[in-house]
Amino acid sequence: MIGFRPGDLWAISPLLVLAISACVLLLADLFRLSRLRLPLGLVGTGGACIAAVRQFGRGGFAFEQTVYVDAQSVVFSLIILAALFVSLLIGAKQHEREGIQ
Repeated sequence: MIGFRPGDLWAISPLLVLAISACVLLLADLFRLSRLRLPLGLVGTGGACIAAVRQFGRGGFAFEQTVYVDAQSVVFSLIILAALFVSLLIGAKQHEREGIQ
C-alpha cells in the first residue's frame, strides 16, 4: 500500500492546480457566471505553469517511487499547458464570434 506524505505533493502540484481550477470553473458554470470562464481558465493554467516551473531542479521520486519528476517531464508539462492556454484563447474568440454564452 502506498503511504501518503504531504511532502510528496510537490510532484503532482501542476495537476492539483488544474483539478482545483476545473472544480472552480464547474461551480462558476453552475451559478451561471459565464463571464468568468475565460479568466478562471487562464488563471488556473497560469497557476499550473508556475507550479511546473517550480519543479525545475527539484527532480526525484515521490509517493514511494511511483511518481518521478525530471526536467523532461516538466518541459512536457509546460508544452501541454501552453497548448491548453492557446486553446482557451482560440475557444473564447470562437464563442465570441458565434455569440455562444
